[in-house]
Amino acid sequence: NIIILGREIEYPSITCLFIIDVSGSMNNYYEDILESIKFFEQNLKIKADKIFFSDTALLNKYYYYSGGGTLFKPVLDLLKKLNKKYDYVFVFSDYQMFDLTLDNIKKLLKKYAKKIILFNEKLEKIWE
Repeated sequence: NIIILGREIEYPSITCLFIIDVSGSMNNYYEDILESIKFFEQNLKIKADKIFFSDTALLNKYYYYSGGGTLFKPVLDLLKKLNKKYDYVFVFSDYQMFDLTLDNIKKLLKKYAKKIILFNEKLEKIWE
C-alpha cells in the first residue's frame, strides 16, 4: 500500500517466481544471481518465491549441488503441486538440461506465468 496525502491507496501486488539452476556448471554465477534477485525484491518491495533445482527442486530452500544431471521436470512437478500462476517467472540457468529442451521449457512454463523471462548464467536475457 502507498500513502498519498494522508490516504492509503492499495495497489495490486505482483507475484514473482525465480527459478535458479544450482547445478555444478553454475557454481561461478550463484552469488551474482542471488544478489540480482535480492536487489529486485528490495526495489519492488516484494517477497518472491524461489525454486532451486538441479536433480531435484526445492521451494525457498537454497541447496548446493556440484554433480551433473540437471533436470527441469522436478521444477514442473513442484509448480503443478503449488497450483499457482505467477505474474512473472524468471529463470536463471545455462539450460544444459538432460530431460527437456529450452523450447519445451518455455512452452511448459506458460501454464504457470503471465510473463516468462529467461536469463543465462551471465545474467544476459535470452528470451522474453
